[in-house]
Amino acid sequence: MIEFIRENKEWLFSGVGVTILLTIGVFIKRKFFRKQRYAGDVSDSQQITVHIHPSGTIETSEKADIVPIKRISPLKFSEIRDAIKQAPPLQKDESRKSFIGINVEWDAYLKSASKDKRNVASLWLAPGPKEVDRLSTIRCKVSLDDYRELGILPEGSKIRVQGKIAEADEYDVELVDAKLFFLENR
Repeated sequence: MIEFIRENKEWLFSGVGVTILLTIGVFIKRKFFRKQRYAGDVSDSQQITVHIHPSGTIETSEKADIVPIKRISPLKFSEIRDAIKQAPPLQKDESRKSFIGINVEWDAYLKSASKDKRNVASLWLAPGPKEVDRLSTIRCKVSLDDYRELGILPEGSKIRVQGKIAEADEYDVELVDAKLFFLENR
């Protein structure tokens, strides 16, 4: 083998020879050295969940569903208001549409609420604690079965609302698929 290399060194180490040798090497590697899965690898059809108990023991389950992480924009209510307000008159509609579908999370304050026959609450929230913030409104609907606390929550209570923007203008934003988190009022 060494003699063959000495006799053919120019051909072997030229571009053509190196290419042929690499191709043969890759073929042999793929054919005979298949990738082995490690215990830590997870295939697409297999899902693993780790449960840590208060006692400190760890339990794993391969049948639990993995919940995807929901992306939430750092967009503020005031940024929507300013962008629409500063847009030229003929571009305001396009500016409003550009916010539709964005997931947001805001701290807001309860202005008003009503419920319908289907036990769905319509909420009107102020985007901030100041009196000027009460001119703007975050609107959303939630099931009272999921948020029974709304029945006793006083006006001005601080609520974190998470949802997808369905409609936006200078003073109002409507959210769909809203989730509420009741915060301590300080």
